[in-house]
Amino acid sequence: MVASFRWYIASAVLLFFIGAIFESAEANNDTSEDFDRDLIFWAMKRRIFFLHKTYAYFTDPNQNSNDSTELNKKLLFQSLWNGEIWAIAADYHAKRLYYSDHAGNFIGVYDLKTKEHKKVFQGMAWGIDSLSVDWVSGNVYWTDSNFKWIMVANRNFSHYRNLFSIDSEIPAKVAVDPPDRYIYWTEKREDDCRIWRSSLEGYSHQLLHTFPEVQTISDVAIDFVNHRFYWTERLKERGGISRIRYFGLKTRRDIETIHEVYSTNSSYFFGLASYKNNLYVTDDLRKSMFLIDKNTNEIVQSYDFDYSQIPRGVTVFSKYEQPFSEEDKTHECTKSPCQHICVARYGINQYSCECRTGFRIQSDGRSCRASMIFDNFVLMLDGKHSKIYQMNMGSPIAPQEVEVQNLRMPTSVAYDPNTKLVYWADERTRTVSRADLFGRYQTVLVNESQVYSVALDVESQNMYWVDSERDAMYVSKLDGSYPHMLHVQDLHRVWAMTIDTKRGFLYWSDWGQLSFSGLQSGVISSSRLDGSDKKVIVQSKSTPHGLSLDIEGNVLYWTEIKENAIGWLNLNDQTNGKYKMPSTKKRPFPTGIAYYQNYLYVSDMGSKNLVRVSVHDVMRSKNNTGTTDEVRQFGPQMFYQLSALYVYDSSTFHNGKSPCAESNCPHLCLPVHTSSDVTYKCVCQNHYEYISANNSCVQMASTNDNEAPDFGDTCPDDIKIQTDECSDEAELNFTVPNPTDNSGQPVTLRSFYNMEPPVKLKEGFYTFSYNAMDGSGNRATCTFRVNVVVRNCYSILLKSSTPSEAVLGKPSCGNKVGSLINVTCPEISGIAFQYECQEDSRWAVIGPESCDEEVRAAYTTPIPTTSALSTTFSTVKATTVLKKATTRKPSSRSSTTMTASISPVPRIDDLKTTAMNKGESTTKSIKEPSHAPGTGAKSKTGLIVGLVIALIVLCAVVAAIVVVIKRRKGKGFIPGTNWDRNADRVQLTGASTESGIYLGDTPQELPVFSPASDKLIL
Repeated sequence: MVASFRWYIASAVLLFFIGAIFESAEANNDTSEDFDRDLIFWAMKRRIFFLHKTYAYFTDPNQNSNDSTELNKKLLFQSLWNGEIWAIAADYHAKRLYYSDHAGNFIGVYDLKTKEHKKVFQGMAWGIDSLSVDWVSGNVYWTDSNFKWIMVANRNFSHYRNLFSIDSEIPAKVAVDPPDRYIYWTEKREDDCRIWRSSLEGYSHQLLHTFPEVQTISDVAIDFVNHRFYWTERLKERGGISRIRYFGLKTRRDIETIHEVYSTNSSYFFGLASYKNNLYVTDDLRKSMFLIDKNTNEIVQSYDFDYSQIPRGVTVFSKYEQPFSEEDKTHECTKSPCQHICVARYGINQYSCECRTGFRIQSDGRSCRASMIFDNFVLMLDGKHSKIYQMNMGSPIAPQEVEVQNLRMPTSVAYDPNTKLVYWADERTRTVSRADLFGRYQTVLVNESQVYSVALDVESQNMYWVDSERDAMYVSKLDGSYPHMLHVQDLHRVWAMTIDTKRGFLYWSDWGQLSFSGLQSGVISSSRLDGSDKKVIVQSKSTPHGLSLDIEGNVLYWTEIKENAIGWLNLNDQTNGKYKMPSTKKRPFPTGIAYYQNYLYVSDMGSKNLVRVSVHDVMRSKNNTGTTDEVRQFGPQMFYQLSALYVYDSSTFHNGKSPCAESNCPHLCLPVHTSSDVTYKCVCQNHYEYISANNSCVQMASTNDNEAPDFGDTCPDDIKIQTDECSDEAELNFTVPNPTDNSGQPVTLRSFYNMEPPVKLKEGFYTFSYNAMDGSGNRATCTFRVNVVVRNCYSILLKSSTPSEAVLGKPSCGNKVGSLINVTCPEISGIAFQYECQEDSRWAVIGPESCDEEVRAAYTTPIPTTSALSTTFSTVKATTVLKKATTRKPSSRSSTTMTASISPVPRIDDLKTTAMNKGESTTKSIKEPSHAPGTGAKSKTGLIVGLVIALIVLCAVVAAIVVVIKRRKGKGFIPGTNWDRNADRVQLTGASTESGIYLGDTPQELPVFSPASDKLIL
């Protein structure tokens, strides 16, 4: 029966995929397009499957709104990520649809001409609530509820900037009026809601209305033809009434009286769009979309969705709603006169050029350039935003962008004040590069290395970095020449480095190896600048990340991500402590850290801000928790994923005289600080040997060593082990691989896990990997898998030979191999016999399997006693009522109450347990089937279940065929769709997400919008 059931399930799954492929093929064959017709788009969330779908509706612009509107719904695309599409906005003239994912915090665009989807913006935003398009300038505006500002970007999002901040407690909405060159937005304050407007550049703010009685404004829309501004609102009192109102835009200065369109106390309006004489509004509470007549203020059509779908934003794709005058067609912004963003201004061909964030407009009024400074600044990395910013420490208002090329995921930054060059490591490009503050003279210094940390010794003209793939530390000249691997052992996951040039120490944070429990034991280590005298100075139970050093005070500071804390260590007296950062709306996530003038500056990825806290507050006690009054935001809120920091101030920068300044080392000079003196050491690049006699670097004979270490036969094969008896764990023991190298030199061996065999493992698959690296940097890997299998017996114990009057105790260790079950019989003292889970996954009997005294008397093997079992599992006294099974003829023996010693372990499936009243005993019995296993009643039940499943599958196949036939013919209504002619209402259910809907007595098929694929998986 089990096999049959699996076959039915497999058949159903196969038919499902065949149907999906067939429907996908049909969708791809549908190539009809009509982009000049008017479309209504809206966003929809499917709660059950977490699918977020945007639909396109074709409407007839010439049709009377009072008549039944013919619609042909078509799925534009769907996304399978765990997000939530909120806002959508259409650009009819560019044939584009913009949308925002509120959970994923990005803006995407779907090109209706090329049928291509693209994620165009992610960064400097954390809660995109509303979108609006300026079709004259080609710009897109949006609001951000987290950062509380309004932003603008050019059409392809290559340049964007924040216009101004807004004071709103909940998501604000925005609408652009390109014909009159205005931008409107809403704000929700503590006591009221407000509607504002300004020029498209964000200047000349004007408060239009204040609404003390309104709880929230959920969306706004503009009727450009009739010059009206509409919005949806929800009142504080009167039962939470939702309504739609508008005021006329009579002139550029005067605003007409407010008029009410529609109100109800059973809705929560979300999206709003204007189309000719109608308004489209989505209802979050009623799971509906309404079509409201602007003239009669009545609902003329309602589209209801099933409970699993939540309608969100709605927009109109129509030249009627995006009028393009002859002057607009030849507007200067259509010719791209600005380097970054062109904004149309009121008047014929009037415009202004705006620069993206981090740049300033130049004297020509068109070009943009960053205004960099060369002292008293902080460099900040935004990993997700892929930017390096510079901000004035004395005036932290407008960060400037260091405009470098091919920046993907920067992880570390440093600065050389002598050459005024910025150094950075990039995780994605696997490089270390440098350029000046204006992005000029960009050069790649290190290639093909996974570098997370870079530190500079500008006094000695050296650069340090760690290659995380090779677990090796390197030093080179500042230009990347003469790379030399330092002999520093036990490097695992180094995240940050800092140098004390005054005392000659190098510090780094290391996350350490990962244990099987997932716990990490990070460390902070130090060494001399030549790699000698390595020490662990901080043993952490968390993950130390960023590092910063107060050179004059000789205090080391670091961040710990998991503990949301700042750690500190006084290197003079070894006192230390931790400062736990306070939690606000966002959990703190400290990464980068920099010390500057008695303050610590921390990049907090939780709040996405740069914050600062005084050293006095951090070090006031050994362990303390900060307050929001102590940790303050520093600079604007405009970042996405701040990581590393670097602060430079010429007045505090230690730029002493290095002993290497007077050396003549041929390759590299490394300072060596001792307790009594400061000297230097000459070293050569890899594959070269330093000859002190003539102060030269000589190439080694094995310079061309490209041969990787060899594990030989020491790398274990894949291992399969079974758990020990009555255990969830198995002991793994193997010989650690022993690689050798052709050079004869020792090989560095690294393992991802922090363990030495033997080790206890639970059930599952494990991958062990050992990396070997020789002195030339050649690497080899030994990888093997371990499969830990738990040995179990069948959970259901049904033996036809078990006496009906026998009572089974609880297994000593469940269904694992080695588990024992004690069996007792009436009128027999102690344990009658046992069942044992054996290696073949079967329960075997120990002793005479009978309650009959004659049978037991003929049994010659000694029967286990209670005392003999006391060492196997613990026993307790229990009062047990032995009851005869109902499936066998009652025995002449009467039920007897007796005391038995049994094991209190979980019961087996199929054992009947009857709980008695307090003070009574418990009745347990096992039912013996009247037929052999696999036949009789049990087989009949399996047959019936199999037939039922087969019938269900057959019905599903027939239904699928009918649907496909109807879809291919283009006729008929959609399964799962309810149509009420009298109410002029169509109810859409989950089955109608991809098919046409036809209304009226004589349905006629309309042109169907079809992208290259009905379902574009993002």
